Amino acid sequence: MHNNLRFHHTKGEVSPSFRPCGPPLPPLRVARPPQRPPSQARGATSVLRGQTPPAGTDPSGGDRPLLWGQTPPAGTDPSRRGQTPPGGDRPLRRGQTPPAETDPSRRGQTPPAGTDPSSGDRPLPAGTDPSRRGQTPPTGTDPSRRGQTPPTGTDPFSGDRPLSAGTGPFSEDRPLRRGQTSPAGTDPSSGGRPLSAGTDPSCGDRPLPAGTDPSRQGQTSPAGTDPSSQGLPSGRIRSVAAFIILLCNLLAAPLFADEKADAEKRRDIIRYGTDSEITALIGTLRTEKADDFDRDLIEIAADTNNNTILTALFSFFTDREQAGLEKRALAILEDYSDNRNDVVLGAIDYLGKMKSTEAAGALTPILDDESGPFTNAAIRAYGRISAATDGNGAADYLITYYRERTPANETQREIVVALGETGSKNATAFLVELINNEEERYVLRMAALDATAKIGDKAAKEAVVNAVLANDPNVRSSAVGALGAFDGDDVEKAILDAFRDSFFRTRLGACAAAGKRKLASAIPYLRYRALNDEAATVRDEAVKALGEIGSQAATGALEEIFEGEKNPDRIRSLAAEMLIKQSPGTYTAKVTAVMEDAKKKNRAALAAGLERALAAGKS
Repeated sequence: MHNNLRFHHTKGEVSPSFRPCGPPLPPLRVARPPQRPPSQARGATSVLRGQTPPAGTDPSGGDRPLLWGQTPPAGTDPSRRGQTPPGGDRPLRRGQTPPAETDPSRRGQTPPAGTDPSSGDRPLPAGTDPSRRGQTPPTGTDPSRRGQTPPTGTDPFSGDRPLSAGTGPFSEDRPLRRGQTSPAGTDPSSGGRPLSAGTDPSCGDRPLPAGTDPSRQGQTSPAGTDPSSQGLPSGRIRSVAAFIILLCNLLAAPLFADEKADAEKRRDIIRYGTDSEITALIGTLRTEKADDFDRDLIEIAADTNNNTILTALFSFFTDREQAGLEKRALAILEDYSDNRNDVVLGAIDYLGKMKSTEAAGALTPILDDESGPFTNAAIRAYGRISAATDGNGAADYLITYYRERTPANETQREIVVALGETGSKNATAFLVELINNEEERYVLRMAALDATAKIGDKAAKEAVVNAVLANDPNVRSSAVGALGAFDGDDVEKAILDAFRDSFFRTRLGACAAAGKRKLASAIPYLRYRALNDEAATVRDEAVKALGEIGSQAATGALEEIFEGEKNPDRIRSLAAEMLIKQSPGTYTAKVTAVMEDAKKKNRAALAAGLERALAAGKS
């Protein structure tokens, strides 16, 4: 077909100058000649995969690098592809090791004995570098050149010449090299020369001035210097210490400034503030238990007639039994009818708490005014004050007041309480009469039992023991509490019997009496009550009584209560407090460990109770 057409094929394509008449033909494709692998280039013999090249030949052919995965034959130069190194001056190829006793720079050749292999085999001069391979240095050469010891008295850095007298091993007084130690008694900074007596080796043998550094070798610090401060004079040390203290004061100055500003602000409130501002400040001082502003408060009390301020001041000073307001209180009592009731009551309570003897005469008009609102407060204060003056006379006065003036019920009770404050045995007979009178109000009988316990007259013991068996449980409880002031087997038996009383106040009184008398026989009762009593107040009082007894048996009971994990948290915390008060060094660590364990177990109540116990036990 198509014999009349001629085609020109150029690189397998139809010439664009001709067009076929028939259907288009596919393009002609001419096969390219196969290319030889690199191993067969330049006439090299191809090595098939898996074959080993002949010994002494280049497995990759020519001087080309070895193909990946090929290993040169043993004994050949890996950088010359299977050929044995002929020697010469070419450097070793990477990874090649020269044979033993040969010159590595001359590829396997052995240098002549005594020659320098790195310098054309010329002989080594005397005193040259012994680090040249295989050579032994002449005697007296440089010891820093490897393996050689210098002759005695020579300078290894100066051609091995002998050292001059008094010079250092580095000659010409050169400084010591790194790592070198100067001979004893020589100057390390001057080539090893001997030190002159009393000279400074660091300053060219100059004499040491007074107060210099004794830490310089071999020197003794002069008198008056501080050897711990590098020879500084003691006066300078004091100056440095003073500077440090001054610096600390300067750093702390802002804190002190804030405290001073707060103090001045509080003083301004006391001097110029309103009654509400001052009472609020007094409440803050009460919480802080602070007495820094007592003098300022005393001054304002003397100047003010503000009833609110005066009432707050009397209460604050009364609670702390702090002196300073006596004159102001006496002035108020002199004109008690012209002052507000709360101010007068505050002044009376303050004078009674302070046991001011000057107030006895000022209380008499108030006591005579039987219908006045201050009678009961005046009786209490009178009883307290009389203990410091004439207790017997005060007791007689109060008994007469009770019998002849027919005071009100509350006033009667205040008189009985005041009789106990006098401490006078003149009141014992009157108090026993009230205790034995079963028709009398239990409030008066209870007050009489308490007053008898304060006086402690043995003449009242029988009445107190009998009252333990009274029909009224309130009287029984007060009688048991009063037993703590008396001794005897009958008293001890009465206390132990009181632990079996069904009225919780009686058991409460038994705990108090056992603790007060340190009754060893009551320890088992107290332990049982601490763990099993239905009344929380009895449990608490039993633990406190064990702490007051303080014997080995009582301490053992407290430890058992504290360590019992099933015991109530409150009782364990209170037992911990008693133990810490007895022996802080023994029990503080144990209580702390239990507290930390309680925190981990999320027992918040126990952890908080033990934390309070630690704080209370240390106070």
